[in-house]
Amino acid sequence: TIVVNGDGTCESHSCAELTMTDEYGDGWQGHVYSITDEDGNVVISDQPQPHFSTKTAAICLGPGVYTFEVGGDDFDDDDALGSPSEIGWSLCGASGGVGVQESFIVHSDGTCNSCAELTMTDEYGDG
Repeated sequence: TIVVNGDGTCESHSCAELTMTDEYGDGWQGHVYSITDEDGNVVISDQPQPHFSTKTAAICLGPGVYTFEVGGDDFDDDDALGSPSEIGWSLCGASGGVGVQESFIVHSDGTCNSCAELTMTDEYGDG
C-alpha cells in the first residue's frame, strides 16, 4: 500500500513530483494519465480536475521501472478535448505531452530518473 501523508511525503516509498501543464489554463479537459509497471500493470491512473495552467501531484512508487503516458479521455467527442498540443507533463526527468510514453526508474534510495532506449544494430551480424 502506498500512503501519501498530508504534507505530500510518502511512507516507505519514493515520492516524486509530477508537474502537469496546460497552455490555455483550462486543464486537461478529460485526458487521463497512467503509470504502468514493467509488467504492464497500471499502478496509478488519474484524470486531473479542470482549470489549471500548472498543477503538481505527489507520485509515490516503490523501486522499479515505470512508464508514464497521457492518453484517452472520458468524452465521446474529441473536439471537446481542445488541442492535445497544449498539454504537458514532467516526472523524474521524463517529459512529454498527449500520447507520449516515457519510462523512468525509481531506485531503492528513493531517487528517480528518466530512461533512455539504446538500439544497437550490426549490419553484418558478426557482433
